[in-house]
Amino acid sequence: MREVKEALHVPLEHTLDLLARLEAIYWEPPPLSLRRAVEPPHVQGPPVEMTQALREQAQAVLALPWLDKVTRYDLRFAYDGDEPLFNWINRLIDSTRVPESFPGMLERLLQADRFTAETEARELAIWAARECAPRSGSEETAQRWVAILMRRHISRTGAGRTLAEVGAEFGVTRERIRQICEAFEDLFVQAQAVTPALDRVLQAAARVSPAGVNELDEQFRRFIGEDAGIESLVSWAALLGRENTPVQCERVRTKARGQVVEVTMVQVPDAAPWVEALIRHVSRDSSMFGCTNILRVAGRLALKEGVAPGQEAIESAIEAATGFRWLDKSAGWFTLGDSAGCSAASRVRKIVAVAHDSIGTDEIAGALASDDMWMLRESGSLGLATPPVHVLRELFLGWPWLSVVQRGRFVASPEFDPAGVLFAIEQTIVEVITAHDGVVCRFELKEAVVEQLGLTDMLLAAQLGSSPIVERVEHGLYRLRGRRVGNGALNAARQRLSNRAMLPGSLLLEAGPNEFFARVTEASLRNEQYHIPTRFHSRLAGKRHNTVSAEGGPLGESRVSQSGSLSGLNRLFPEVKVGNHYRIEVVEDGLRVALCVGPLSDLPGKESRRVDDVREALN
Repeated sequence: MREVKEALHVPLEHTLDLLARLEAIYWEPPPLSLRRAVEPPHVQGPPVEMTQALREQAQAVLALPWLDKVTRYDLRFAYDGDEPLFNWINRLIDSTRVPESFPGMLERLLQADRFTAETEARELAIWAARECAPRSGSEETAQRWVAILMRRHISRTGAGRTLAEVGAEFGVTRERIRQICEAFEDLFVQAQAVTPALDRVLQAAARVSPAGVNELDEQFRRFIGEDAGIESLVSWAALLGRENTPVQCERVRTKARGQVVEVTMVQVPDAAPWVEALIRHVSRDSSMFGCTNILRVAGRLALKEGVAPGQEAIESAIEAATGFRWLDKSAGWFTLGDSAGCSAASRVRKIVAVAHDSIGTDEIAGALASDDMWMLRESGSLGLATPPVHVLRELFLGWPWLSVVQRGRFVASPEFDPAGVLFAIEQTIVEVITAHDGVVCRFELKEAVVEQLGLTDMLLAAQLGSSPIVERVEHGLYRLRGRRVGNGALNAARQRLSNRAMLPGSLLLEAGPNEFFARVTEASLRNEQYHIPTRFHSRLAGKRHNTVSAEGGPLGESRVSQSGSLSGLNRLFPEVKVGNHYRIEVVEDGLRVALCVGPLSDLPGKESRRVDDVREALN
């Protein structure tokens, strides 16, 4: 309006020019039906001669697979006549003279078959601008309207831009952008424009769907165009009035370990919503180890959801998710979201909180895999896929509180805070082991945990079997992971354990060099496991042995595992009870076993002394 006021002081032609420009900006086109009724699709000029080159072009056009979809009111290919375009061209192909519009029609049809979807959309917008742009406006105004429509609906990422974004870019209000785009949209719905390039892209996407939009954009880039994306083309098809598009874009929002993950997938209409189920299974698996496997989640989708989208579709879905990272693409291992908050990460934090040295990936993997109860609690009946060592190493590289000192070995980073990482019982275990020079006997842990903390011996046993910070050195002796232990501390712990076995008032049986005794407890009666002395490991471990009675009669066969656990005796002696003892002698052809149901001193040929006397002799 300021320009209008100033224009009142200038010559009349300047004022009229300004008013014409204002009209061009805010002019509303009349309905399409009115303009179509007034104007014919084409004004024919004088006929032209049919040449051989023109006839060959016509034959090439007749071979186009989409030619039968063109109507006489098409924006780009309008023609005079009520018959189909195929019949119209086929009728004129043998004529000596054809309408003046015939060569241009053939050229446009052949060009349209070579367009990308983006170029095709721009051509449609240019032809539509001839119908809906202001007649009094300049050529620049029509080009501006086309640019506004393309910026609004055609985009490389997403379904398009908002009215406010386009308005800010062109310096007009969002309402004006809406008016301009609405003029095009009304025209498109009525014009029945054929779109072979768009149809080709959408049909190709339907053949490979479901897939992520990013993957399809790259795969079909030469058919889509440089500044367009599959998601915007799906919206463009709806804008043109396509009611049954072969694909649709669906955004799936779900949570993966507390973080919202959004994935945009291209899939056929009415397809099973498997992407959300996929992310749910990935999140559930990754909550334990922080990663999972393509084969694993594909099996879960098939068994639980009844869908089998295929490896490429699954990879496309997870690669489009926020926080995705391949750990071993060839084997299908990947992580999604913040893996540093998984259950395995909390256990690794405990290890680095107590370690004085760097920790190898294989040591951490052993600590994680050795706790069967933890894996059972976390995975339930999921059939957990346990990652190999090299996958764990790649996973650990993404945890900010771990620092790499050399390949496969980690220490806590300077930002790592060990406060609150250990439970109270674990903290007590660390203090007791540290006070005993790095190696502690189980009875010493029991005294601290059971007597000082008031916890049960069963809880201590569960903690020793599940905590990643504790490592069993040998039977009854424990150490902390990541801390070196000298031979002196280990021998001292063995001596304490040996002295503990000689309780005041008990009997110590002096066994020969080739024999030992095993006491029957409630646990050994239930699980039939007896530990053999270390000095017999090389002779007995990992083998099956013929077993005879004290008189030499054959009893059967017993077995010693690689760890030194003897099994099979309870089956050979059905009358065994808690409190009995086995006297086991190692002979050349196996084991000679006698069951003592009374005091050990009753065994023939053996003398027993009170432990008090032995202690006095040792002192």
